[in-house]
Amino acid sequence: METAPERNDPSQFAREHADTQLKRDLLQFWSRYRHAKLTSAIVARAMDCPRKVYVEEMLEWFVEAQVLEKHVRQGLPFYCLTTDPSTRKCVFALAS
Repeated sequence: METAPERNDPSQFAREHADTQLKRDLLQFWSRYRHAKLTSAIVARAMDCPRKVYVEEMLEWFVEAQVLEKHVRQGLPFYCLTTDPSTRKCVFALAS
């Protein structure tokens, strides 16, 4: 995974985590809803994405990249932005 200096560099973060339109859209979404815990269906609907499976794949990708956290309640996965301050700072920088 990334080292600390790479995590603190918004341009490096963008190259690694915002290389597709869907990834950029998701990062902007999470910068707006930075404290929310949402299901993939809610995220897909809010983003007006007709293919929920694409959103699910990208959410899981962001979980593996440690940009999002995944919590399971009653068998249902919920996603939220990581609590890591340097990652959150990069997400917010991309959205501004």
